[in-house]
Amino acid sequence: MPKRKPSDLVFDQAKLQATQPAKSLEQQLEEELVTLRPIPEEEVPSVLAATNLFVRYIWDALKRLKPGDLNPDQEMTVEELSDFLPEKPAVQTIYGWVSEERIPYIKRGKRLFFVRRAIIRWNREGRPVNPDNIQELAESFVANHHPGRNKR
Repeated sequence: MPKRKPSDLVFDQAKLQATQPAKSLEQQLEEELVTLRPIPEEEVPSVLAATNLFVRYIWDALKRLKPGDLNPDQEMTVEELSDFLPEKPAVQTIYGWVSEERIPYIKRGKRLFFVRRAIIRWNREGRPVNPDNIQELAESFVANHHPGRNKR
C-alpha cells in the first residue's frame, strides 16, 4: 500500500465543513429572541437568580479557557500536544505515534506540528490507526517480533 503524505493525514476539508453547525450563533440568538415573552413581576426574583447562576457558570468556564482554546486550527508542537492530551504522554510516545502514522500531523522541514481540530477529532474517534498503512504496520510488527524470543 502506498504511504500517505503527511498533508493527507491532517483533515479533509469537506468533512470539516460538514461538522460546522448549520446556523451561526447570531442566527440562533435571533431565533431565540423571537420566542421571548415578558416576565410576570412575581417571577422576576427567581428569573434573576437563575440568570445569575447561569452567568457565573459561563464566567467560570471562560476563566478556564486558554488563548489557544479559541482557535481550533492552531498548530501545536510535540511538547504542546503532550500537555494538551489528557493522559500527558511522553514526547517519545508521540514521536512513536508519528513514525507509525497513528496520529494526524504536519511536517515542515524537521519540525512536527499537530492541528488542534484534527487532534480533537482523532481523540474523540478513539485514536484510529491510519487504515491505509495498517497492513504495512502489521507486516513490520510480524517481521520484528519473533515468537519464542524473550527480550531481557
